[in-house]
Amino acid sequence: MKLYSSSFSPYAARVRAQIRLKNLPIAIEPPPGGLRTAEYRAVNPTGKVPALLLDDGRVLPESVAILEYLEDLHVEPELRPRDPHQRGHMRALIQIADHVLGPATFPLFGALRGAPVDPPTARTHIESALGEVAAFAGDGRWLLGDDLTLADVVLAPTLYYALALTRLTGAPLDLAAHPRLARWWHAVCDHPVLRGTLDEVDVGFRAFAAGLGHDVAKIDGVLDAHAAAANDG
Repeated sequence: MKLYSSSFSPYAARVRAQIRLKNLPIAIEPPPGGLRTAEYRAVNPTGKVPALLLDDGRVLPESVAILEYLEDLHVEPELRPRDPHQRGHMRALIQIADHVLGPATFPLFGALRGAPVDPPTARTHIESALGEVAAFAGDGRWLLGDDLTLADVVLAPTLYYALALTRLTGAPLDLAAHPRLARWWHAVCDHPVLRGTLDEVDVGFRAFAAGLGHDVAKIDGVLDAHAAAANDG
């Protein structure tokens, strides 16, 4: 199998992290021809990443579908809780990440390109979304307790962008206002696979933002857990 990915896509990053956590023999490559090109659309009609090319030539798009497929195919190590309620809870957190927190960050991408967006207002929406995540987070090391799950894998790159975008646009998040999430972010930044994948996202995003003329030094320390917990306000 082969995963088509790009370095700073938060959606591709979550699948790369899963592949590494499970030590799966899946090649990770950029999309042939580039995103949304005719060449790539001939392989994956969405033109987006990630996309998983199966051994029989079929293509599976959409990150959550890929995550679930790989979990079904390679159970160990488990990244889904066995308890049905906990598994549903995990999927609810993924939905919040994809349909509440992620979209709350989208206006700030526009702001990077000069769109008339008010960063403090955008930050308020992100803070509200983080409140939803925190409300459903458990008390253990990870979002659902002491075991790493797909909820952690999904949320980590999304929170990276919430932190990086708000810093870069001059309205940094106060992650310390959400102590549970600040502790969780520390665990993420301390985990070798999650941190290594986020380092890739960070490098890719810095190149993208620098290309638009932004001072990427403003996001220094985003992946320093202690700095993120103490200094984001």
